[in-house]
Amino acid sequence: MTMRRTIVIVGGIALVCILLVARLLFRQNSGMTTEREWFAKSLRYEFSARVDSIKMFNQHTGKLWCRVTAGHPQTHREDSLKTLFEQHDMLYLVFHQAADSIIFIVPNGNEVMKGDSVRISSQHNTLEFFRAGQAEATISLSDALTGYSRPFFMKEK
Repeated sequence: MTMRRTIVIVGGIALVCILLVARLLFRQNSGMTTEREWFAKSLRYEFSARVDSIKMFNQHTGKLWCRVTAGHPQTHREDSLKTLFEQHDMLYLVFHQAADSIIFIVPNGNEVMKGDSVRISSQHNTLEFFRAGQAEATISLSDALTGYSRPFFMKEK
């Protein structure tokens, strides 16, 4: 009887521990999603560009070289917002900007071709691709952000 009782107690403790770890992971993921959406909106990006070239990293993710055709990215906002992160260590959309050229990574690069137009809107949290005036693909801007974060137990804050 005592062996059975011990197993039930240890099993109960293990179940509670597993549930606490799962809650902690879901909570961290929720915070990270909220921070990504905040960052995308705070960038206040409203511009269009034309895709000059694409380099695929894998089957889906691609690095795009684009020429800005309307609006101004004002990439300095990305740097000024990075000091306000609570969950992420780094997030960014635009890797490099020089004059009217920008470079960024998209998770659906396999759907994009050279010559496509891209419309980036923080207000609508969208990254839309057009080919010959027709919408080809749309993803959320917050999902297109590239970045990383350390696990909660390694945070310095």
